[in-house]
Amino acid sequence: MTSQGSSQNILIPIALFILSVTIIFFSYKLGQQISITEKTIRKAACSSIGLAIDPAIIEEEIARNISHLLDLELKRNGCNDWKLLLEEIAQNTSFFKIKKNEKYSINIKNLLLVKIRAAIGCKEIKLSKALDLIQELLVEDIINQEK
Repeated sequence: MTSQGSSQNILIPIALFILSVTIIFFSYKLGQQISITEKTIRKAACSSIGLAIDPAIIEEEIARNISHLLDLELKRNGCNDWKLLLEEIAQNTSFFKIKKNEKYSINIKNLLLVKIRAAIGCKEIKLSKALDLIQELLVEDIINQEK
């Protein structure tokens, strides 16, 4: 009778240990997953600047340098005022859908998305609700064009 009671006493801590290890494992795995928006930002950054990073979360001086390089690239692509282009997107959400050249369109979208993130990183702008909406529109359009 005592051996059966002691085996039951050991089973409870073992079951609790296995349960806690399982919970820790799954919480770690779920915590590592990144959102579709973050993945898209990193892909856009990789295609724009060659690094799969989010310029909004890096050192301010580095974000400022990235922002400057993106300004030059946007100008090469015919966009002299990126903030004005963001205003156009805010007013007309189908702005990119009416563009004829798809390659130009996806390149500009990638550049604008990374430019927004770099401008946040170098404290040039803050992420407002309007900017957040534009960012999500860009992310959505980039994802749709990749399909």
